[in-house]
Amino acid sequence: MELIFVLACVTSVVASIYYYLKCQYNFWQKQGIPYARGIIPGLGNMTYVVLLRQSFNKLCENYYKENEKHSMFGFYQFSTPTLLVRDPELVKSVLLTNFASFQENQISISCPKEDALFTINPFFSKMDTWKENRAPLTNAFSSKKLKTMLPLIEEASSRMENYIKQKMSHEREKLELNFKTFFNLYTGEIAAAGMGIQGHNFDDDSISLKSELTFKTAIETVFSAPFFTGGFSQIILMFMPRLAKILNMTLLPKEVDLFYRQSVKNILANRKRDNRSNNDFLKMIVDHQLANGLKINEETALASHMLSFSVEVYETSAITLSFLCFQLASHPEIQERVREEIKSLLEKYDGKLNYEAYKEMTYLDQVLNESMRLNHVSGIMTKVCTREIQLVGSDGLSCKVKPGHVAVISTFGLQMDPKYWPEPEKFDPDRFGDEKKEKIHKFTFIPFGEGPRICVGMRMANIIIKIAVATIVKNYSLEVSPKTPLPLKRDEASFMTAYENGLWVFLKPLKHKSS
Repeated sequence: MELIFVLACVTSVVASIYYYLKCQYNFWQKQGIPYARGIIPGLGNMTYVVLLRQSFNKLCENYYKENEKHSMFGFYQFSTPTLLVRDPELVKSVLLTNFASFQENQISISCPKEDALFTINPFFSKMDTWKENRAPLTNAFSSKKLKTMLPLIEEASSRMENYIKQKMSHEREKLELNFKTFFNLYTGEIAAAGMGIQGHNFDDDSISLKSELTFKTAIETVFSAPFFTGGFSQIILMFMPRLAKILNMTLLPKEVDLFYRQSVKNILANRKRDNRSNNDFLKMIVDHQLANGLKINEETALASHMLSFSVEVYETSAITLSFLCFQLASHPEIQERVREEIKSLLEKYDGKLNYEAYKEMTYLDQVLNESMRLNHVSGIMTKVCTREIQLVGSDGLSCKVKPGHVAVISTFGLQMDPKYWPEPEKFDPDRFGDEKKEKIHKFTFIPFGEGPRICVGMRMANIIIKIAVATIVKNYSLEVSPKTPLPLKRDEASFMTAYENGLWVFLKPLKHKSS
């Protein structure tokens, strides 16, 4: 009798679990949306991601490519229904038209107290704070303010140029560089200058004193943290916020938090004491605080904006620059066209490029756009539904997305889709020429995102990249080094797009014609 009772209890428990799991994973089936098979209870379709055999970016890219006949496709992040939107009009709906239903990014802060500096970052901000947190950055990155900061960027490019010359003096004919590492030195200089401090990124003898961080080591520490470098800790931080909270896992190392807080405090105190003001990013944030009646001595807010500026400039610009210059090295004829455009503008502006000259680099704009099409910085965009909405695809598929569900856009898939980009693997800047760019569907090319939460540093990145390219290309030719394994293979562990073994390029001095 006891055995029968035990068996009955076990059967009841198993049946309850089965019924619960069946309800958990039948959402897409009920909606009539094509969905991924191979669901594992508790993991959904994330098994290979959790086992670190595949990145989430790659998972979404594969789903995009495998479902070309559908406007949308469903899968499960653990138990969360996730909708991959493939139709450009659906992408537009998520990012712009129905933005009110998708106001939040998926990645969130699990430990707000410890990660206070990131909670004010516009990317991590929630729907009730993102506008307020974004406003100072939007103001600082306006065209007018960028003109003011231009000398700081040009000074960083001058240090980069001197660094190349110094390194080149030890070589006979050419200098070999890992472009991602090299451009992080340049963007690190700009990030430091925005705070009004010296980055010393190009100083070989720059060593941290005792146990104190320098700006260079502080920003490097941010991007060597688990959230960015991969592994199971990254999976927990990105997709298991409740577990991350229980484990007290943070995005920002404590020493970096202290560095930014103390740096801002010291800089403001020194400027007040010396009665001086710099035309840098920090000043613009302080001016914005004053103009809007906000407290300028709010340490957390100011330090957070400085961190946001550093992160935005340091990594994303370096990734974009490294791939762009690698493509120039791979396509000598395109590299020469860029060089001729720069030389022409130097002649027009008496040997000195200014803000107007950079705006006139139209062919370089085309090259940059084509490079960003092939190489999106992150590869995906993930938006959390904040208000129920019915999405209808061009193929007639209709889906009711509910609060808490996630919409995913695979930029890797979208920007390499042969339906929108003939010969998508080909590097062809002419796609973005005047005759062809009008035919491009706006939401098949979204390197900076789109809609109200479009990347706030877009203009800044454009200027940083153009100044660096002009500085190098006017004096050096670029050639791919054998150290770069071809074809390129993405590093699946990296949060942002990176390539295994790096992008190695030779710089060779140009032989200028004597007058």
